Amino acid sequence: MPEIEGFSGVVTLTRAGRPVTSVTGGGCTPTTPFQIASVSKNFASTLTMMLVEEGLLDLHEPLDHWLPEAPRSWHALSLHHLLSNTSGIGHWTDVPGMDPFVPATRDERLELVLRAPLQSEPGRQFRYSSPAFILVGVVAERATGSPYGKLLAERILQPLGLTRTASGIRPPDAAPGHRAGKPVEPWDVASMIGSGDLCSTAEDLVAYARAVEDGGLVSPASLALMRTRHSTFIEPDRTPDGRLEVTGYGYGHYVGTFDGRPAALHTGDNPGYRSLVGWLPDGVGIVALSNEDSVRWEDVLARVL
Repeated sequence: MPEIEGFSGVVTLTRAGRPVTSVTGGGCTPTTPFQIASVSKNFASTLTMMLVEEGLLDLHEPLDHWLPEAPRSWHALSLHHLLSNTSGIGHWTDVPGMDPFVPATRDERLELVLRAPLQSEPGRQFRYSSPAFILVGVVAERATGSPYGKLLAERILQPLGLTRTASGIRPPDAAPGHRAGKPVEPWDVASMIGSGDLCSTAEDLVAYARAVEDGGLVSPASLALMRTRHSTFIEPDRTPDGRLEVTGYGYGHYVGTFDGRPAALHTGDNPGYRSLVGWLPDGVGIVALSNEDSVRWEDVLARVL
């Protein structure tokens, strides 16, 4: 298995859902667990769409149906807004009292989010929000009566045989996180359901990405909706070589183009970790995990692709 000099992690390229090649570094392998950070949002979005297809959730129902303790001003909010990052709920530091570096319970984080003022009117603009995806997880729990980790395991992880993926659990053999080569204390992600709670491996993520693409989890219509640009960036985000251009956000997917053709992906960034899952043209897929949070994916992927 080839290695990338100076890189710590795993990058696996696939075609039609099957691994074509993996490159590694830092002693990591495709079965090494990592915190996958905000790639967890893609799982939460997929799970939500599964519940929508079952009739348990409605994307446009007022959020206070499931969160009656929410402020009255939130009546216009819906799952559509949460999943598309157009809720107006801020990111971690925009929520008074929220510090992702300080361990807290799920309910403590939920209370802080519900008390926080909206940063913008729902539906008006893209505003990336991990706290909004905590609400996605809570809504899924209340709609099913099942804890989020158990729900995710029963609906996605176990059916796909993802035995090395779990919510809120950091395996003892997980790759230790680093920044600029120095160890970093990892976040306690157990309370960050739906937003950054998962640990997984490149091998498991390849299987998950294939199931998403091939209809093993949601219908083609639901997948198309997840990859519809529901919010648009003021300026596209382009890689230095210009091949990848991200123009907006769907449901748990960044959407744009690769070499001028439709592409979708999600990235993650927790202290000590970086992650990426992408679906590129011609059935090409990519899973990239690193336990060095100063890694620049555009540099690594330019060499791999």
